[in-house]
Amino acid sequence: MNLTNKILSSFGYEKKSVADYPVKVESNPIDYSFLFDYGTPFSASSNFITLFETVPEVAFPILYISDRIAGGNYQLKKLKDDSVVWDNEEINKLLSNPNSIYNFGESIRQFFCYYLATGNAYFKASLSDTFAKKEEIWKWCDNYWVLPSSNVSIETPFKVPLFSNAKREEIIKSYKLNINGNPEQINPNLIYHKKDINLSTS
Repeated sequence: MNLTNKILSSFGYEKKSVADYPVKVESNPIDYSFLFDYGTPFSASSNFITLFETVPEVAFPILYISDRIAGGNYQLKKLKDDSVVWDNEEINKLLSNPNSIYNFGESIRQFFCYYLATGNAYFKASLSDTFAKKEEIWKWCDNYWVLPSSNVSIETPFKVPLFSNAKREEIIKSYKLNINGNPEQINPNLIYHKKDINLSTS
């Protein structure tokens, strides 16, 4: 028995055979849906959140960075002369209270905590699918929510036309939010998804 196995056995761990470990399923060479894996690296997002909630050495740098991002000075400016726009009611509402519970700073802090802890963060525009195809959704929406990354998965077609001229809705069928066993299908046009880089294609 080598040193590693001796240490593990002293804590009550037994050496497992190769058959006891999960085997990575080979990807269909035509199906690129695995690229939307919401665990980056390949692991359950809830494990990262547990680390964030229980290990101060993990939580501190994440909170340090997200607090400073949330404390930034956010302004709407015109492209042509860089002047500040003060009278845009929709953007002013977003920059003050994007929803009925959190202010803008709290929402940004939460968004980047999820992003830094799990590699994924989701902003949802809460409005009817009727307006989901509008190019300027911000004109129609006054409620934006940060979704819990560990409860979000991406529904894709079996064969994803990823490297083609397909539209977003042809690559992503929907985002699925599952809270307490109540799944909700969300139109992809209503989601802003910030994802950590994933270079793996196999």
